[in-house]
Amino acid sequence: MKKRLRYPGSQPFVSAQKDIFFGRDQDIENLMELIELEQSVVLYGKSGLGKSSIIEAGIIPEIKKKQEFDIVSIRFGAYVAGKTTVTPLDIALEALQPQNTWLEDKFPNRPPTLWQALKNKQIREKNNGFLLIFDQFEELFTYPEEQVNVFARQMAEVHYTNIPQSYRELMDAGFDAQEDFLSEEQARTLHERIKLKTLMGIRSDRMSHMNKLKPYLPEILIYTYELKALGKKQAKAAIEQPAQLAGDFESNTFSYHKDALNTILNYLTKNNTQGIESFQLQIFCEYIEELVRKDQHTEISKELIGTDQKIEAIFENYYLNKIKNLKSEDEKKTARRLIEDGLIFATDSEQRRLSLYEGQITNDYGISKELLRKLVNTHLLRAESSMRGGYTYELSHDTLLAPILKAKKNRIKAEADKAAIRLEEERQQQLIEAQKKAEAEKLRAEKEKRLRIRANTIAAIAGVMFCIALAAGIFAYSQYINAEKAKNEAIEAKNEAEETLVEKNRIEIENLIREVENFIEADEATIAKTELQKAIDKKLVTKEILKEILKDKFKGNPDVLKILEDLK
Repeated sequence: MKKRLRYPGSQPFVSAQKDIFFGRDQDIENLMELIELEQSVVLYGKSGLGKSSIIEAGIIPEIKKKQEFDIVSIRFGAYVAGKTTVTPLDIALEALQPQNTWLEDKFPNRPPTLWQALKNKQIREKNNGFLLIFDQFEELFTYPEEQVNVFARQMAEVHYTNIPQSYRELMDAGFDAQEDFLSEEQARTLHERIKLKTLMGIRSDRMSHMNKLKPYLPEILIYTYELKALGKKQAKAAIEQPAQLAGDFESNTFSYHKDALNTILNYLTKNNTQGIESFQLQIFCEYIEELVRKDQHTEISKELIGTDQKIEAIFENYYLNKIKNLKSEDEKKTARRLIEDGLIFATDSEQRRLSLYEGQITNDYGISKELLRKLVNTHLLRAESSMRGGYTYELSHDTLLAPILKAKKNRIKAEADKAAIRLEEERQQQLIEAQKKAEAEKLRAEKEKRLRIRANTIAAIAGVMFCIALAAGIFAYSQYINAEKAKNEAIEAKNEAEETLVEKNRIEIENLIREVENFIEADEATIAKTELQKAIDKKLVTKEILKEILKDKFKGNPDVLKILEDLK
């Protein structure tokens, strides 16, 4: 069997944790007294104060202990247009787990009603009564108005009548047609009032919506109970008593030194200026239990608690650890971008939570429904039913604002540092590439110089040969046969010289084409154009011949075609 934690952390308490639920004894007692005396009670309070916890771990165990009522817990969920196919009445009937009795035989073909479902349950189980518990009752008001009104009328039938008028009419018609339509026992059971009580938990800022039910349930707001933040005495019990419980827990029993406890309470109350919210307290206690479990502390000292700054770091680490537990790096980055950039409004003078609709979150931040569900399950985010239908999402508590903003600041700095490193790496790579290009250009220039020297040498030799041939021609004037021979030798020498010059030009043109190709590949079209224009100006090659060569070489490359158009 898995060992238990002494503190549930950010999650609400459940019925199985009633033995570790401390600090709300007076609230439980007051609320139980109201429930026992009145038919309908509304429990309201700010979000995060623990309404769900007091219902689950306080009221339900007490009701079960007294065995006076069968408990039926009902949660509507928020209505989503186009997706929600059930009505509030459907949900309530499903929670009652209806089973047929003789009522269906006597009143056949009746549409399902709350009264009949409860009456069947009363007939079948012969119980004392029912307590319908509606947690997060504000979700009812997200449904279409007519569906809300139908549910309210059905609740009124159960609360204010022994037998609804429609059933009375059917019963009278049955007796008119058959004297023994109902047995004496059936008639007595039918007239017996259903003993019913309701407890509705709702957020304070949604209380005004309860007025919509007043036309059907006029007493609905007469008996209410406000759940307030924990006082120091209540918080002290919630902190100390779970630590002292014996049992199958993950940590051994431990205690808090008086100075340590005062440090915790002073921090949580902001030096006695505010009450303590359960969410904040439980996150801190969860951290303390983890310290005890790892290091086997038997007493929590003031030194272990540390300063206010250290306590604030606990909440920052709580946020980062929840993010760290997400499956992939992509999920972590996406979740942080949503939470840090989308769900917090922050200026130098103001910090507050923002709410976003699911559609906004999906479209603007690329959050999948699965990731959104994970963030709600970790209790970093809270899903709130919207009066326009569906859900809005916000940070689960104001306590997380400061640590999240600090985490965001650190994230932005880390991202800036990474960007700076990346830019420096790119700059270094560009420098290396420039050095390589410079070396290549140097080698090309040296090779070109060697070729020019060779061509000049050949040309000089050809010039000398031409002079010799000319002298031989003059000499041959007096010696015809020898002159003809010398003339032919001179012509051959001249041809060789001209061929050498052509070869020189060909080599220069080939080098030029290679240079242009390199410059085009390096996106240096301007330099390529300059080199081509130099060749034309030097009459190394004509513009027309150059166009034919380059068009064939670069196969319609638009950059090359543009260069050719611009040549003079």
